[in-house]
Amino acid sequence: MSDRQTPSLLRLEEVVRTVSPLANRLVFTGSATVPLLVEQSTGRTEDAGAPITAISYSSRDRIRPELRNLGLEPAIRRGSAEGWRTLGGQAFEITAHEDDEAKYSNPWFAYSLDCTTTAQLTPELSLRIAGAPAFLAAAWWDALHSDGSVNDLADVVTLVYGRPSIVDEIAVAPLDVRIFLAGVASRFLQHPESDLKILDALPRAARLPGAVDRVSERLARITRLGDDM
Repeated sequence: MSDRQTPSLLRLEEVVRTVSPLANRLVFTGSATVPLLVEQSTGRTEDAGAPITAISYSSRDRIRPELRNLGLEPAIRRGSAEGWRTLGGQAFEITAHEDDEAKYSNPWFAYSLDCTTTAQLTPELSLRIAGAPAFLAAAWWDALHSDGSVNDLADVVTLVYGRPSIVDEIAVAPLDVRIFLAGVASRFLQHPESDLKILDALPRAARLPGAVDRVSERLARITRLGDDM
């Protein structure tokens, strides 16, 4: 795994400590968890203002008073995600997947609740995060439904570059996951500027020999995983 002192992990640690009594009911996902999923650092920058995100097994009505009891304050709500803020000022968004409104959220959140792994932030602090195939599916869905900026692909490219086992993990994922990822990877590689998009998503790629080829090769292998073998 990459450097554990990255700003995103320090921000994540503040939220996890605050909500630790609810740890078994939350699955963390989003950009802040990328350093927990990659083995090869990319030197990418991050948006310090982006909220930490999580998915809850519990409905809003059940978890809302518990979040208040833990000292979190309500913040701005975005779509199906409800915003909160820690006493230290860290933004935190939570989507309660059981709610009716969750059907308007990322469709891969349900899979993210099933495909999880435990990550160790500090010797005494652990959390559940979305496993790599679930993270990649959710991140790519978000990229497809965003404003199309380069930053929307940063999580996708970073994970593919920095996790050597990603193709093998997708190969044993459910068929619908493989079909989705194979399709979006294929369309991405067919774009005439796919190499430039990879370079833009990896700011230091020009100083990482073979980075673009590595990402392209892994994406090409993912495109072949959509058939039911």
